[in-house]
Amino acid sequence: MTEAAGGMQPGVVPAQGLPGPVVALFALDLILAAAYCANYILGAPFDPLTQELNLGGEGNLPTWYASVKWALAALVFAGVALPRFAWKRPSSYPILVVPLLCLLLSLDEVNQLHERLGGQADALLPGGHRSGTAFSRTGIWMLLLIPPACVVGLVGGLALIREYGKHRRILIKAGLGGLLFVLAAGGLELLANLVGSRPRLAVLQVLVEETGEMLAATVVCWAALDLLRASGEPAGYPGASRSP
Repeated sequence: MTEAAGGMQPGVVPAQGLPGPVVALFALDLILAAAYCANYILGAPFDPLTQELNLGGEGNLPTWYASVKWALAALVFAGVALPRFAWKRPSSYPILVVPLLCLLLSLDEVNQLHERLGGQADALLPGGHRSGTAFSRTGIWMLLLIPPACVVGLVGGLALIREYGKHRRILIKAGLGGLLFVLAAGGLELLANLVGSRPRLAVLQVLVEETGEMLAATVVCWAALDLLRASGEPAGYPGASRSP
């Protein structure tokens, strides 16, 4: 009996378990979070190790891991988008928005783009600096960058819906991953301004925020891999089973 005869809609890929690469990413997310906690509980005995495991640090293991993960999402989404893209068809241009946005997030992780822009944005605060304001620790970068980024992401999401709307569950998964990332990177980071110099709360805030970002990126990668498989370009990916 064919899938269509059995009630499966043509072109709809049946639900599968977590593919191997996604399981590995989730495991790495939790390992990095656990290592950060363990290092703090042990009193951060070795400063080089502390710097390398710091989820809120820059240029260390978590940073490069996040960059590689967003680059993976960009690559997979490009595999989904490029077959539907044509230079002579301007209406197809928005399909490239999501892979380009993922690539920008990858570059941001290793080049601290939003931190640099955030430093310049301090000029908009009273006195031209963030000290003594409600944004003394984070600045106001999220207030300036996240709204337009959400608009850009929405444009890209609508383009994916237009081309791959029959894969609604996968697209919802991608949207939820993006929403979780925005809440973690923007909303939870704002909490750092309330923590002040209390070390335990600061560690907890960094843990929740950065773990949320890691899990969100993994969900986006998961959705990208599922969409690549479902689109049939190509029909499968490592760790995923193919329909007979």
